[in-house]
Amino acid sequence: MEQKPNTNPQPQQNHEPATPPDPSGPEKPVPTVVPPPEKMDGVAPVTPGKPPTEAVPYTHNSADSVPPADKVCYESEDKQFVVHQLVRTTAKFPPSNYPCVVLRCQPRPHTRVRKIEEDYVEIMPTFKELEEFVVAINDAAIQSGKGRLYDILQRVPEKTEAHKRKWRRFNESRLGIHKKRWKRGKK
Repeated sequence: MEQKPNTNPQPQQNHEPATPPDPSGPEKPVPTVVPPPEKMDGVAPVTPGKPPTEAVPYTHNSADSVPPADKVCYESEDKQFVVHQLVRTTAKFPPSNYPCVVLRCQPRPHTRVRKIEEDYVEIMPTFKELEEFVVAINDAAIQSGKGRLYDILQRVPEKTEAHKRKWRRFNESRLGIHKKRWKRGKK
């Protein structure tokens, strides 16, 4: 009968202890130690493996500032979505001359700006309107001397009038809305 070697590892006596691996081989990177947040003194935490990215420091230069004023920055075609820069007529306390960018929306039934339960207003802005809101915030920051704050990474093209007409006709026929009745309901 043939004898098989014993593959069960058992402690053997009179053996030398295992030697550490050769130092010339590949080594694992040692993770950096990040101090707890309470001891960081305003420094951004460093993630192991990624170099820290620093934001542009905020430098307020009042020499670059322009006297702020109340103005309309953007108004949609249907006049339901308006972006305002308010300084004097804003309802903030304590009053200051810092420009605030606000949305003024007019709710109408069955539109993208509508009143819903408990006196809330639901707003469905277009990409263009959101972009105009960011542009207004950037303009207010530039005028106050802060500089540009936000970037728009990609501009979304607006729907063409032909596209809007096509879908308006489709939905009117789908819902049984006649054009005369639709116009009569509008103010």
